[in-house]
Amino acid sequence: MSSRAIFKSVFTLIAVALVIGGCTGGNSSAGGASGGTATLSASIFTTDAICDGTEIAQFADKGDVFVDGTGSPGATFFVQVTEPAPHFTVLGTSVTVNDVLGPRPILVGGDGRFDGCFHLTDIVRSSSSSGDGSANGYDDTGNSGGVYKVWISLDPTFPIGGSVKFNFKI
Repeated sequence: MSSRAIFKSVFTLIAVALVIGGCTGGNSSAGGASGGTATLSASIFTTDAICDGTEIAQFADKGDVFVDGTGSPGATFFVQVTEPAPHFTVLGTSVTVNDVLGPRPILVGGDGRFDGCFHLTDIVRSSSSSGDGSANGYDDTGNSGGVYKVWISLDPTFPIGGSVKFNFKI
């Protein structure tokens, strides 16, 4: 077997293991989430700087938004902010053009809770920042109601069924 064929086989096995390890049947995500038939075993919600576990979905400013949640112990998640359906235009992401498998800023501790409460503008980079995602934060939504959607996923492509989502408003 050629080294190319071996590499392809190993890569396929790793990809399958990640998908199987990160998905379960049913929807175990927090309020505001939606998805396909198989969803990620995790939850996410927005809150404020107090980070006391209180779900908050309405904010005065982007700088007021923090995220918290749960997941499988030891998991690490990619994060993105989009407009709500039907467009899902990416406004900010932890996945960059220069480092597709780059930072997974949300870590899950041994107790299944996020390893901290994360300031959303610090863990995603704006989609419009010179095209390279170098500026922290996320772009303004085109939604007339000021609605945004924050996503977490083990997969940097954020598939609908393999991501957990939560809506919030500015």
